[in-house]
Amino acid sequence: MSGFGLDRFPNLRHYSLNAFSRYFIPELTPDLKKVLYIDVDVIVKDDIAELYNQPMDNCAVAAVLEDFYAGNYTTLKDIIWPKYKGGDKYFNSGVLLMDIQKFIKNNYEQKLIDLTVKLYDKLNCPDQDVLNIMFDGKFKVLDYRYNFMPDHLHMLQKKHPERGEVEPLVIHYTAQKPWKAKSSRSADFDEILQQTQFADIVKKKFAAAKTLKPTNKKEIQKYKLFGFLPLFSIEEI
Repeated sequence: MSGFGLDRFPNLRHYSLNAFSRYFIPELTPDLKKVLYIDVDVIVKDDIAELYNQPMDNCAVAAVLEDFYAGNYTTLKDIIWPKYKGGDKYFNSGVLLMDIQKFIKNNYEQKLIDLTVKLYDKLNCPDQDVLNIMFDGKFKVLDYRYNFMPDHLHMLQKKHPERGEVEPLVIHYTAQKPWKAKSSRSADFDEILQQTQFADIVKKKFAAAKTLKPTNKKEIQKYKLFGFLPLFSIEEI
């Protein structure tokens, strides 16, 4: 993606530079009216047209709220961007419906790039923070079934019990990856995996990972959820 100027972007913790590639979708698809962007750690349980055909209500972006976890939107307000007015109307950027023509008309691509470079040393959830700043109060809220995050279901059910009971169309494995370890809603991933040519490959890698025994306990990589909640660690062999 160096042709799009991603070399200007700093590496931020475990986030890949490719996280910012969604900024450039309008440049890649200028003739389209609408594009559905989905992260790679996602499975779709039924016809994706249901999500794609959701009305945009004259907004440039439609997304699912991540209002069940206060850490991200309070960090955005208190540390990154004090002018943020959205409160808990903070959305997850892993599933986005984008009105391409509005992006082009309003030059959002360049605005997102400039804002990212300006705030790079403050960002907590890099592209997601920037997108929430850019579309603060100006995005269409989608039903939670279109970006169901099982790893945080306990948080959701505590704040919004009714939303935690929805039957998901899109399942987003935001923390624990089911191709690396058993996690919430792993069975959904396994069901789809068995229909692909990758089933045996993933099965062998999963089995191999379980049998590895670290020999050098001094080399430890620690991974944290949302940048500060301990999640897991890997001991290098």
